[in-house]
Amino acid sequence: MSLHDLDFMRTPAEELVPRHYPRYVDFGMQGYLATKAFGGPLLLKGAKGTGKTMGIEEFAASADIPIVRHPCTEEDTARDLYGTFVEEGVFGLGSMTTAIDVANSEGACILVFEEINALSPRAQKMLNPLTDHRQEVTIQKIGRSFRVDQDKMLWVIGTMNPNYAGTYDLNEDLLSRFTVVDVGFMPKKQEMDILDTEWEFAFERQLDTRSRVAIKGLYDLATYTRSNAVGYALSTRDLVTTIRSWAQHDSMAKALLELSGKYEKIGLDEFKKRTASGLKINLDEVTLWAAPEGS
Repeated sequence: MSLHDLDFMRTPAEELVPRHYPRYVDFGMQGYLATKAFGGPLLLKGAKGTGKTMGIEEFAASADIPIVRHPCTEEDTARDLYGTFVEEGVFGLGSMTTAIDVANSEGACILVFEEINALSPRAQKMLNPLTDHRQEVTIQKIGRSFRVDQDKMLWVIGTMNPNYAGTYDLNEDLLSRFTVVDVGFMPKKQEMDILDTEWEFAFERQLDTRSRVAIKGLYDLATYTRSNAVGYALSTRDLVTTIRSWAQHDSMAKALLELSGKYEKIGLDEFKKRTASGLKINLDEVTLWAAPEGS
């Protein structure tokens, strides 16, 4: 069989269009993404759980644009990025070649490299021809180049949490191809709106005054951790998870005890002190363990 007679396999484009998150609260990212859309590679840099990936997905869902997601790891090779043979005569496309093929067939596609700084320096080099004017990938072993057609659009977006274990500095040649934007924690009003909305969804009732005060205390606790006071900064994602746990246990104290598991030693002591002073909950008096109902 000639290499040019290969069959190619990839995920159907209709399965790549993300769904709206019904409780998404925009803090201005949607307008920014609309302004930058398909104008060149974009890198969103910031702490975990600040809505980088969700914001991209909401933008794509609103515009009905397929997304190819690549969760980056230091183990990634050409097999993952370009593709590999899955059986004789069938070449399974990788994330980069899939994105090109989807863009050409559907008119537009967004390729998201999640935690792009987890890619090894060698793997980073593989992104260069896709993220500059060429917008192509050449795979020597099958004698084939994949190139974005002139009338089609592919937008490469990277996300990254800087200074995390298991990550690498980005090569200067790759970094120079991206517009780099810091994504900080969202403004207080928008974050509180998210927490209020998530509380009402989790508890299936309208937010009451007492619970609103408790949510404000939870937000203040997160703000304190974001000053590097305890070693782990609570993200919006952490707070949403805590509210869901609060509803599961019908106990904010138990949800906070679960949350304290993110801390060790001095950080844990400081977290407990802050919880006691700000939320009036002594975590040393709280237990998660209980006999099943009816036992």
